[in-house]
Amino acid sequence: MKILIVSIWPIEKKSIGGTERFVKHLASSLKKDGHDIDVLMLSGKKRIIDGIHYYTIPFLQEKVDEYILKDFLDGLSDKILTKFADLFSKFNVGKYDIVHLNSLICYKVFPEKNRVITLHNYPLEFDQEWGNLHYNEMQRIIKSSNNDKNILTSPSSFYAKIHARDFNLKTEIIPHCLDKTHTYTKLNKKEIRKKLNLSNKYTILLPSRIDLEQKRPDLGLKAIALAKNKLPDFQVIFTGADNQYQENGPPPKFNTLILYNN
Repeated sequence: MKILIVSIWPIEKKSIGGTERFVKHLASSLKKDGHDIDVLMLSGKKRIIDGIHYYTIPFLQEKVDEYILKDFLDGLSDKILTKFADLFSKFNVGKYDIVHLNSLICYKVFPEKNRVITLHNYPLEFDQEWGNLHYNEMQRIIKSSNNDKNILTSPSSFYAKIHARDFNLKTEIIPHCLDKTHTYTKLNKKEIRKKLNLSNKYTILLPSRIDLEQKRPDLGLKAIALAKNKLPDFQVIFTGADNQYQENGPPPKFNTLILYNN
């Protein structure tokens, strides 16, 4: 089967953002299963990663992603989503059996094809990113459209039920899984502790970066606090922000570690 995966995020070999990694892992997994996979990005550099071709909209030279898009798109409506879809209109999708989209703002992109739409954003986050009532507008657009060729998916059973109710469209549940091959490091625990000057306490690592508005690592710390009396003497380490959040995210804008000692 020939599949096109569409990403509004530019993807590089070292990308660490959740949606970017999702696209990369999905593409490589489907390729291993024998499918013919291409990835189409809104912007970025055309490249080959793990044998998969990553194409880009040819006339977009600057880096564009969802954070930048919301500054230029004046809300969400049928008209705006159709204009956004026009950016992709020159890309030939005739040879693909399925198009996989990774954002609701791509809803008008290639509507004539069989499509899978993965819902990475939950309703509250959608309104936080795009502004009040925009999720309601997406409900109206989707419910008033022909969805015979669309399948919605969500990694969460809780949010799948919400989306199925709000869009009046069945939402399949496909949970995220852990592939240990993507978490491998050549350093062992002793080398890491020495390199970061950490004690030998029981250590909890929260690799959620430090984007407080979206990733909410403070909630992880509060959850640990609820169970701290059942834990041995411990320390908590938060990983730092990457370049993406240094450029586009709220402060703090640094790449470091926060160490919390019990």
